[in-house]
Amino acid sequence: MDDEGLWYFAFGSNMDSGALERRGVVPIARQPATIPQYRLCFNVPGLPYLEPAMASIEPRPASAKCPDVHGVAWRLRSNEWKNVVATEGGGLAYRTLAIEGLLLGDGTAKSCTFMTLVAWPTITRAAAPSVRYRDLLLRGAQDAGLPQDYLDYLLALPAHTYNPSQFGASVPGARDLAVAYARFWNTNVLLGHALYPKNVVVGASRAECLRTLCATLCADGDTVLIPAPCSDEVLIGLPPGIKTLFIHNPGWQHENALPYSLELLKETLQTSGDKVKALLLANPGNPIARSLDDSALISLLLFCQRHDLHLIADETRITASFPEEGRDSPSCSNFARLASSVLRLNLIQLGCDPSCVHVIWSVAEMFGQ
Repeated sequence: MDDEGLWYFAFGSNMDSGALERRGVVPIARQPATIPQYRLCFNVPGLPYLEPAMASIEPRPASAKCPDVHGVAWRLRSNEWKNVVATEGGGLAYRTLAIEGLLLGDGTAKSCTFMTLVAWPTITRAAAPSVRYRDLLLRGAQDAGLPQDYLDYLLALPAHTYNPSQFGASVPGARDLAVAYARFWNTNVLLGHALYPKNVVVGASRAECLRTLCATLCADGDTVLIPAPCSDEVLIGLPPGIKTLFIHNPGWQHENALPYSLELLKETLQTSGDKVKALLLANPGNPIARSLDDSALISLLLFCQRHDLHLIADETRITASFPEEGRDSPSCSNFARLASSVLRLNLIQLGCDPSCVHVIWSVAEMFGQ
């Protein structure tokens, strides 16, 4: 691969330039494109209820009444393509594919070899995307100037709407909300230790909480470690002056184990050359929705403690994932049987400084926007 880069064919959320910017990718050029005899599909596992499936492409059956997939061809440098692969979950949610297609422009079509990412593994039966995800694709396609008939096709796609139960009356004021939040978790979840309102900070959104937290912990130029795969949604909220360093291990297979070895973490710290202040962990992961088990979380907590790192656990989607049947007492509520959360661990007994452990949680993600 030469320094002039390659053409990356984006058909999903990466059609939006903002999605690439959040991944630290600055394309050289952009052009509408299409892949003949392939169609858009939604067969990448997402998060239950909220984001049922993400986009991929597959050969289009001759009988299918849908257009050839269109997308955005981004000209990327080799290191930026590697960043896209790592943050999209190359080897886990997606695999790389070289494919022949057409660059479109000024009424002409030019043959081109693209690199792209296709589903692996896939959902047995394709699901409908969420309304949010479908609209994200539509905005990216509109911004790229894709043909109107393809925009109409995207707009007409069936989309999933999540209708959660209502969560009582609204609670006025941040202090009252902090009290209600602490009471909710202390009452409904098997916590490792009590959660006090004084340890709860309320923000307008998940992104605002992450932005404020990182700005408090880090100075401009400091680095945050982020395990890949990582959705661009996880990156929203990072302050502009904060650097990101992605950790990628394509050999991750075990369902609930660490997606990388502690040796890889240590090596990354030693060779980064930057001042690393924190590890940002999405649990469950986004994409592919895998949750870490208690032993994996404990390993990360102890690692961060040894290396003087803050652990930021983004658990905004944790209520969309439940552990295997029978993990806890059958009498426990569904909330009590949530997938592993840092809040379920006793940090003092583990020898960890609680002031260096931060959990981000969102009422909106659980009970609806």
